[in-house]
Formats: sequence, C-alpha cells, structure tokens
Amino acid sequence: MLSLRLNMTSIEKVGVMAICPRCEADLSEWSQRLERAPAASSPKVWTCPECDVILGISDYE
Repeated sequence: MLSLRLNMTSIEKVGVMAICPRCEADLSEWSQRLERAPAASSPKVWTCPECDVILGISDYE
C-alpha cells in the first residue's frame, strides 16, 4: 500500500488535485502516474519532484 501526505482537493470536471504540503507544487499528474505504476518499479520513498520533501513511504516488500 502507498501512503502519501498530499493536500488533495476535489475540482469540478478535473478530478482530484494533489498539492505538495511544502512547496505547494501541483503534483496531480505525478500522483496519478504513481498510482498506476507496478509495485516492483516504484520507489520505496516518495519525494516531491520539485522540492524533494518526503511525501510517503511504500509499505510493500
């Protein structure tokens, strides 16, 4: 299971918007790609591509 600390905001006609809690970068597209990625090719520690703050840690083995 993937656990990310993102500010998720529902937006009409767009879906869900993910915002980094530190730099407030829009990570919506990035987070959608992570959700679709297979566990084997996914990193164990998730960092914001803009500011490198740790957003979450995968708990799969």
